[in-house]
Amino acid sequence: MRQDELSPSQRKLLNLIKKVSYGRINNLEIRKGEPIISPESTIMRDMKPGADDSHIVPDDDFVLKKKVTDFFEQLIEIKEGFIRKIEIRGGLPILMQIEENITV
Repeated sequence: MRQDELSPSQRKLLNLIKKVSYGRINNLEIRKGEPIISPESTIMRDMKPGADDSHIVPDDDFVLKKKVTDFFEQLIEIKEGFIRKIEIRGGLPILMQIEENITV
């Protein structure tokens, strides 16, 4: 999967993940499998004084890493729910806490 194959809301979230680099994104709603960034959404960055946590990530179209494609595929499978937290390391989503509605 390439970056240009993502929906606009997925691209927006991917850009935010790259911008955070190390830290967390909190409080994202998932509607119809799409991430929704709202006023309640926040980021928390992990910063180490004196450390160079920057890394070069191309802004143009590129092939997405497996962790990123797996992440977006999971959002599509969730369909409706709420992500309390996405842990980000090196510009990649590595863990998320999801709140889902119970359907019986």
